Amino acid sequence: NAEMPDAMETIFQAALTAGKNGA
Repeated sequence: NAEMPDAMETIFQAALTAGKNGA
């Protein structure tokens, strides 16, 4: 995770967005 924090953050944000959209 320390190698690509941006990637983890992007995935996390995408998961939150998907959850909010009910996907």
